[in-house]
Amino acid sequence: MMKENTAGRLIRRTLHALRGNWGAFFRFGIAWKLGSYFLLIPLLGRMANLVTRINLIQYLNDANYRRVLRNPLSWLLLLAMWAVYTLYSLVELLGTCAALVRSDAGERLTARDIFQEGVNRVLRLRPKGNLLLTVFAVLMTPVTSIHIAVSVTELVAVAARLLGTLIGMKAVNALFALFAFLGCCLLFRWIWAIPIMILENTDFARARAKSMRLTCRGVFRSMLSAAGYAILSALAAAFIVGLILLGVRYGFLWLEPRADTARLITGQMITITATCVSYVLSWCVSTVLYARIYAGYLDTCARRGDAVPACPPVRISRRRRRITGCAAFALALAVAFFCVPGRYQQIKGALVGTGRPIMVMAHRGGAADAPENTLPAFEAAIENGADSAELDVQMTRDGVIVLLHDPTLTRTAGVKANIWDLDYADIRELDFGSFFSPRFAGTRIPTLDEVMKLTKDKLYLNIEIKRTGHDEGIVEKVLEIIAANEYQDMCDITSMDYQTLIRVRELNPDIYTVYTTTVGRGALAEMECASAFSIERTFVSAGLVQYLHGAGKGIYVWTVNSRDDISSMIDLNVDALITDRPALARRCLDGNSFASRLRRVMF
Repeated sequence: MMKENTAGRLIRRTLHALRGNWGAFFRFGIAWKLGSYFLLIPLLGRMANLVTRINLIQYLNDANYRRVLRNPLSWLLLLAMWAVYTLYSLVELLGTCAALVRSDAGERLTARDIFQEGVNRVLRLRPKGNLLLTVFAVLMTPVTSIHIAVSVTELVAVAARLLGTLIGMKAVNALFALFAFLGCCLLFRWIWAIPIMILENTDFARARAKSMRLTCRGVFRSMLSAAGYAILSALAAAFIVGLILLGVRYGFLWLEPRADTARLITGQMITITATCVSYVLSWCVSTVLYARIYAGYLDTCARRGDAVPACPPVRISRRRRRITGCAAFALALAVAFFCVPGRYQQIKGALVGTGRPIMVMAHRGGAADAPENTLPAFEAAIENGADSAELDVQMTRDGVIVLLHDPTLTRTAGVKANIWDLDYADIRELDFGSFFSPRFAGTRIPTLDEVMKLTKDKLYLNIEIKRTGHDEGIVEKVLEIIAANEYQDMCDITSMDYQTLIRVRELNPDIYTVYTTTVGRGALAEMECASAFSIERTFVSAGLVQYLHGAGKGIYVWTVNSRDDISSMIDLNVDALITDRPALARRCLDGNSFASRLRRVMF
């Protein structure tokens, strides 16, 4: 019975804090979430790209990131990004909580009042005692604004990848898991700090200390409460979706009594409806959550017998209102001018599609089904429905272009020798298949010419030239083989060495060129000798795809092998999926739908 009374009290207190101002909070939530989508995230993306510009490089990759990390200006810019992100979050956090206190006292508010409260609370903050408030604002973001958290995670992925190259990706993953756990613990220990700040007009340090005293024995209960809140939100969304679908069904039957409604309520329609409902609910979920936190603090104080001070009024002069309003309008106008067009193109492309077919590109010729870069691998790629195949070429000592990924023969042939130290006659009888499976014992290393004769009119080829420093003339020889097989319109030349692509363009401007890199960050569109970019999947985001497509560049993504990764890249409208599982990629492409594109726009 006590639990029921406690739950009832919390619900009544939560609703009381929102009374009479539902519309104001809802309008503010809509404006703030749309502002994050159209202004905040694009602005952070542009600031991230400035990191490369201030270091006088066009793009960030594994070779030059140390130079970036050694530059103090890079860290200053990253701190500026942190400041912009936290200020934006704090205006919503402090403004909403302060408005809830005023609403609980019976005041009528507008969305502008909530915004003005947030701006004034942020302006009154002083560094002393409030530095950890920026950490709390970041911790709250995944809870209240999941789409912002996802977008910011895309930016953080760059730093994570570079850190991973320093200390090992497994160590980085473990470190992030530890930080995530500690972050959850801190979030629940500091959960009442904001209401305390507002009600007691104190700094975050004192409010945080009091919140930790009040929650020292209730962290587990708070976690269960948060889980229950998430479950109730999901159930509410499902209930609304069900009502909408029932309304559609019976409304259609009212108009067409003999209609087959089973064909009307399709999986795609359910997905679209659920996506729209979830997105609309997210506009007000943060306000309800803040109200629940505020109600929990009041209930705890009431049970302990502690007095809750009245919130001191914040007087805002007309002059301050005008200055704040004009500054906010000017900033929004300036950022929108640079950022909204890109978002608009992204939405349009996601909803209607780009019209460009997505290639299924078998990695190393089909390395999951046969020994990589061998003729059986290309045969498997054709059988599995691949449109194209990625392959690696190097040059032997006597100038023969062969397919090989590693600079040595150790892994694939069991011979400790460099490819440039051997003639083709030395390696053509070696076994390049047993390392994969005894079934392929005796498989030989193919030449580029042999592959082209096998795949002519069957596969588009993505030919990556692996530079070793011992291969002078390799570009010329590759182009000669392409011309001899009349393969110019069915292949591209790829390299991680940009000078190689420059040389290709000098010799044959009509060949499609692709620059391969791990990190997709920087002024990539300014690399004129690259027609497209092949980028590791961690760094492929909606913004990057839009940026490259807007500049007339293509984008390949490697290496995507899971259904989730393949589907997410399809939703981003990349140009090619480099995968070890071409059959799976083909099935995912055949199942691409408007519903999946709509989910990408909204989340």
